[in-house]
Amino acid sequence: TDMSAFISVYGISKTVTQMAFTLKNNSNITTVYLTTVKARGDAVFRTDTTIMQSIDSDSQAVYGERKFTADTPFMPSIWEAQSWCNYQIQVYSNPIDVLTMSFNANISDANNSQMTDRDISDRVTIVAQDDAALGIGADFFIEEIRHTITEGGQFHMVQWKMSPAQGGYSQFWKLDSGALNVSTVPSF
Repeated sequence: TDMSAFISVYGISKTVTQMAFTLKNNSNITTVYLTTVKARGDAVFRTDTTIMQSIDSDSQAVYGERKFTADTPFMPSIWEAQSWCNYQIQVYSNPIDVLTMSFNANISDANNSQMTDRDISDRVTIVAQDDAALGIGADFFIEEIRHTITEGGQFHMVQWKMSPAQGGYSQFWKLDSGALNVSTVPSF
């Protein structure tokens, strides 16, 4: 007896080279047999290439030509590939300001806590006013962390390289406070 009408497919997971799915027997008969299962798709080969690019002549005139080739073998569509190129131009056509800050982790418990609790991409508030006379009071994302330990572990310097948390590509959505196109922007 053909039981096809009682077999349902769910839990489909597709990758570039294979598809995994689960079949469910919805009939009253405990055992049914599959004679044919077919999954159809269009094969995509590395030789089916289309080159997409974005060029910012104004940025090239100021900073020179810089090229970046994406290591992305597949994009869902030509439109999405071009959107990705345009996004990269928007983010990287101008240099990104980087603030470098160093501190001694052994000088206080507060510094030691900052050294142990912080990681790449953490958002931190830096205030460097008064004696520092830098006039900085803003949020930053930690992009790089370096540790220099000398004198048998007695001197532990930490260096953070940070990008601004406001403006440019750094306007990621902040829950409960982000406003689209005001303090946050769509990202790729």
